[in-house]
Amino acid sequence: MIFKIKNFIIFILFALLLTACTGINHARIINDINIKSAQKHSPYKLELVKEDEKAVFYQEVPAGKYKGRSYALNDFILYNDIFKTIAACGFTQDDLLQVRILDYDEKNLRVEEIWVFKDEKSERSDKLTAFYVILQANTQIGGTDINIKSPNGCHAPKELTFVFGK
Repeated sequence: MIFKIKNFIIFILFALLLTACTGINHARIINDINIKSAQKHSPYKLELVKEDEKAVFYQEVPAGKYKGRSYALNDFILYNDIFKTIAACGFTQDDLLQVRILDYDEKNLRVEEIWVFKDEKSERSDKLTAFYVILQANTQIGGTDINIKSPNGCHAPKELTFVFGK
């Protein structure tokens, strides 16, 4: 895990150096990083948070296209099974702030969501922790396979921030 994180950080530093040396559009670099993060099922993405006359600031925020209602709310047992896993990290239902929808693939019976929690143990400045929740219908044996990706175990590390000078 540490090796993967180290490689990812090296990739980011290389991308930033390349941007500074060649004048490549920083938005394209951020987009590439977001694509790689999504492929690794990261619950966060980089988003433009501030721009002024000297610099452009990108920061990690919970991923997801829009806030919505979790698909798991359609099935009490499914919702409880997901929550049991997350509750092992010390979260309660009152800590759940929002669900962000990533993908609802009706054809392949797959749902991907980001569950965002308020978290005093989070190292992020906004005190949030997000979980990547994947629900895949298992038509062979019935039921739903649940896969939950969590940051740093249970609580989010400090968010990444990128600053590009103009």
